[in-house]
Amino acid sequence: MRDALHRIGLLALLAADAPRLFATLDALPWYGGMLRSWVDWTGLRPGLSVLEVGCGPGALCRAMAERGCGVTGIDRSPAMVRSARRRVTGTPTATILAGSLPDLPVAAGRFDLVLAASLLNVVSDRVAALRSMVRAARGGGTVSALFPTPNLLVLAPERAAAWGLTGFSKAALVQWSRSARTVALEDGVGLFEAAGLRDIQAQSFLDGMVGAVMGRAEA
Repeated sequence: MRDALHRIGLLALLAADAPRLFATLDALPWYGGMLRSWVDWTGLRPGLSVLEVGCGPGALCRAMAERGCGVTGIDRSPAMVRSARRRVTGTPTATILAGSLPDLPVAAGRFDLVLAASLLNVVSDRVAALRSMVRAARGGGTVSALFPTPNLLVLAPERAAAWGLTGFSKAALVQWSRSARTVALEDGVGLFEAAGLRDIQAQSFLDGMVGAVMGRAEA
């Protein structure tokens, strides 16, 4: 009963205040930790120029800026843009723009690293979205996407129990498994190949429930 109430509360929060929900998710060790493990895997380091497409409330943008990167975040939701701009206030190396794939409001060839989390799995034309991200990357730059895989749909309740998750944290993982659109890791690799990326690598996170692919733009 308590778990059901937590899920109802989560859905109510999503309907009423999506930026607050996603900021709360970022604070969960399993979710925020996954995002930071992913950007570490891509080779994030001080001095890089980074574009995050679908930046949500800006928590990851701020974290990357605090690690010495110049960060631009883009989101199509006005509420997310407002929230992200508030979050990066006082962080001069972070900028938040309104926009969406495939027409990103940035110059071509500008970024060392272009990222998108939980975005390729929901867009209608995945290859076009990726090609737009590739255009924003400099020659030799890295493009990476993170997405839930079909394993999330079957493993989430078991993993929530194994990890000892309770309350909102457990409800968030289980609800994600009930509503997520997914991409198989091998299909993600195929998308990167179709978008013309090279040196493609794939990695699993959260015991295979989430996958990531990265590749390099042509020099």
